[in-house]
Amino acid sequence: MNRLALALLISVGCLLPERVPAREISPEHALFSALLNTHVHDGLVDYRSLRQDQRLEAYIRQLRLTDPEALSGPERKAFFINAYNAFTLQLIVRHYPIESINELHLTGNLYIAHVLNKTVWQTHTFSIFNRDYTLDEIEHDILRPEFRDFRIHAAIVCASMSCPPLRNEAYTPERLDAQLDDQMRIWLSQPHKNRLENGVLYLSAIFDWFRADFEQDGHTLMSSIATYAPETWRSVITQTESTEIEIEFLDFDWSLNDWSASNR
Repeated sequence: MNRLALALLISVGCLLPERVPAREISPEHALFSALLNTHVHDGLVDYRSLRQDQRLEAYIRQLRLTDPEALSGPERKAFFINAYNAFTLQLIVRHYPIESINELHLTGNLYIAHVLNKTVWQTHTFSIFNRDYTLDEIEHDILRPEFRDFRIHAAIVCASMSCPPLRNEAYTPERLDAQLDDQMRIWLSQPHKNRLENGVLYLSAIFDWFRADFEQDGHTLMSSIATYAPETWRSVITQTESTEIEIEFLDFDWSLNDWSASNR
């Protein structure tokens, strides 16, 4: 190998980020947990105080230095759930104050942006180990197809009031199943998002948009919900034929999940 080729190899090597070994991933999630515990209240985010906290950028730097291809199973799943939520928080903080994440679409209008494939989830990119990801890619190209776990919809939060509540701790490989189960129960127990009322099951629009996820692997929407539903209406679901239960999907409230705004 001549000196020029050797110099080029050394130069390229210097440009590559240092890989964070997989065994060091979980301790770094502790930083995100501390951040969430400080700024998340009842599933809402105090963006006003979060703007002043440098721990978010510190955690995102750790995400950027981690090679997700070195992860598998629960480690990879927890990593990308946390990445989705952390990048969403960063996106909002950088544009705060805003009334809705919909203000960040290139067109400023969700419907038009969706038709043009120019939503905020498709246009804003985030770097992980020298590769750019959109939030759309993290959700639809990684989390949903790789893991086929409908509980993910209770864990990733798009910064809106009708989203599931943001958990006030990071997801970790060791506790991931228990955390996702708990998150489904919390989400279904919030009557402004999901409820059984006068014989009608009012559900989040997320169950409509991603119904196929809740019905895969032999499940039905009702059986998936019944596992985590509040006891007060679980018996109705399990004892009644699913075809006899009237379901209405609630309008989605895209206003920002801002704890500061709700407590003014």
